[in-house]
Amino acid sequence: MATLDIMQDLVPEAAGVADAVLTRFLGYAALRVDATAWGGYYEMGVVYLAGHMLAVSALGASAGSGSAAAGPVASDKAGDLARGYGALAGISGSDALFATTAYGREYLALRAQAVVGPIRVGVSTTSC
Repeated sequence: MATLDIMQDLVPEAAGVADAVLTRFLGYAALRVDATAWGGYYEMGVVYLAGHMLAVSALGASAGSGSAAAGPVASDKAGDLARGYGALAGISGSDALFATTAYGREYLALRAQAVVGPIRVGVSTTSC
């Protein structure tokens, strides 16, 4: 399945956006996802990162799906409708921005599965 088709299936905000614009978002995301490191998760990583980028952009916000609303509900109020969102536990630093959308959280989950940490190269484990 083509990446654009996957994005249209998984990202509701994509429904009202021209294919050319979605293709640009996918291209921007592809620059940040290493195909070798992500292996079989690469295409989904690109889609979820592009979905996150779309959701936090003006285009995603105008779609009004609510995916741009962040983390868990920290406070709620019925009269005059107020709602506050808190940070997700265990997420900090640059990952905190990804945690602000459902697509960013999916991206983080896939990244944790797909990407192996640093590998030491050129270090012998045998003694001479």
